[in-house]
Amino acid sequence: MSQQGPPADAKQAQAAALQELEAAQKRKRQIDSSLANLETSIYAFEGSYLEETAASGGNIIKGFDNYLKPPTSNVNKKKLEVTEGDRLFSTSSGTYQQSLEAKRRLEQELAYQRVHLTAVQRLNVPVPPMLPPIYTGVPAAVAESMSTPSDPAPTASQLVELYLESPSSPRPRAKKRSSRTSTPSLQRKKSKAE
Repeated sequence: MSQQGPPADAKQAQAAALQELEAAQKRKRQIDSSLANLETSIYAFEGSYLEETAASGGNIIKGFDNYLKPPTSNVNKKKLEVTEGDRLFSTSSGTYQQSLEAKRRLEQELAYQRVHLTAVQRLNVPVPPMLPPIYTGVPAAVAESMSTPSDPAPTASQLVELYLESPSSPRPRAKKRSSRTSTPSLQRKKSKAE
């Protein structure tokens, strides 16, 4: 008795495991999104607190040394800028940068899905389930032009053309040909050998 393919209960177990995995990934994305939103709100609240207390002479970050002193006229006239070194609470989070990256990735995924959903509506083309590759070394103007929702995904030749047309892209320099047939170091080696 030979059996072709896996047994039916193994297929059911695999399907159940895949559904459980998809549900867990969806929950993780929701948790990552809520964490990123929470940390963004902490960052914004901390910034507003530091801006409001800058002129009053003290806060919990810089201390209350100048709180009882009368404010100088210069402090009231100019707005003091908040530096990243002042942001004690938002930068102390170990997941702050990771949550910002996760939020950016989620926004990219949603934008990618919107682009391809409009393509589906226009052309009845199936939507690919994966994210597009992240193009490294491509200038920002080119990356923005690639992510417009009205255009389909660019081809490789279009990417090259956009990259070369971009004003911030580095141009390969043509090598200058010299009239000499060898470099000075080769000439020195030849003269030492003779």
